[in-house]
Amino acid sequence: MAEKIGGKWLFGLGVLCTAVLTLLTPLAARLSVGSFIAVRILEGLGEGVTFPAMHAMIARWSPKSDRAKLTAFIYSGSQIGTVISMPISALLCDSEFLGGWPSVFYVFGISGCVWFVLWTVFVYNTPRDHPRISEEELSYIQEDQAEEKAHKKPPIQWKVVLTSVPVWILIITHFGQNWGFYTLLTELPSYLNNILHIDMKANGVLSALPYLLQAILSWVGGFTADIVRKKQLFSNTVVRKICNSVAFAGSGICLLGVTWAGCNDMLSISLFVLGMGFNGFIFSGFMVTHVDMAPDFAGTLMGMTNGVANLAGILAPYAVGVITEHKQTLHQWNIVFYVSACVFFFTGTLFMFFGSAELQPWGIAGVQDYSPIESCYKNIQQANDDKTDS
Repeated sequence: MAEKIGGKWLFGLGVLCTAVLTLLTPLAARLSVGSFIAVRILEGLGEGVTFPAMHAMIARWSPKSDRAKLTAFIYSGSQIGTVISMPISALLCDSEFLGGWPSVFYVFGISGCVWFVLWTVFVYNTPRDHPRISEEELSYIQEDQAEEKAHKKPPIQWKVVLTSVPVWILIITHFGQNWGFYTLLTELPSYLNNILHIDMKANGVLSALPYLLQAILSWVGGFTADIVRKKQLFSNTVVRKICNSVAFAGSGICLLGVTWAGCNDMLSISLFVLGMGFNGFIFSGFMVTHVDMAPDFAGTLMGMTNGVANLAGILAPYAVGVITEHKQTLHQWNIVFYVSACVFFFTGTLFMFFGSAELQPWGIAGVQDYSPIESCYKNIQQANDDKTDS
């Protein structure tokens, strides 16, 4: 869908919808629990289109040799937004501005609406559509993508995609990442408050630190991955697997370290920050693999993996609630971290052994034959026919 409608409008309207609903959240909360739940569900639907739409735009705008750093730079906006919003939200909740807690929704809702106006004016779907792009930049992007854009785009072959081992590994890997990420995103403030006994204002600042380091290391990983790829030191798949392993193994080890740190405040917080920092390498790992595998269907592929992975956003907090309900103890929280670490290790290992970042036959526009052997034979035969004709 992102490829057909256009990533610009799908992404922009998704954010606008979420921003408007954010503005309405305090009103819905005052009306009834049902209204509040309905608004939150609609917000989720609006947010659901953003990642697929952005991946479709990354496939159009990013040269192959710069994908890792551009993907890391773009998606690090989520982490930077978290860094900014957490302390601001804490301050707004403790203030009398616009009624205290409702001001959080008003401020960020209005910010989203303003952003939509800027997005509409300055962003274009493709490099060719942009009126201010230089000929040099346009030529660089198009030439670097020449192999992937050589044919007319066919409809996606669902049977082939749904029986592809790399696709299923990508789905599982994405799910594992979201499990660990949402455990920290939604439950870290609770852990800091109930176990380490850090007050509300400090909570907002400390909860944001892991995401700041994640953004910084995502840039480091992206730039490093692209340099290694340009120098052809390793294949594209190996580069993605190395980065992904740093992210998953590093995060898992740090979560295990938290269980050993006990109530040592500084050590626990340092490990949380470091664990999320390592996690920044996902953007040069599995997160950009959608574009590597199938640039013409990157948005569709991201929609599939992100749709399944977001189930972890429901299951992980639920699991934490079950484990820690009426038992806010260090032992119960250690179980939470053990589970998340095991999920990181298991899914990261699957990607290491069975994942792929190579351009898939079904991901090349215009290719209708998906047997590698037959496709190779036909390419050779076509080349011989061309020589004969000439």
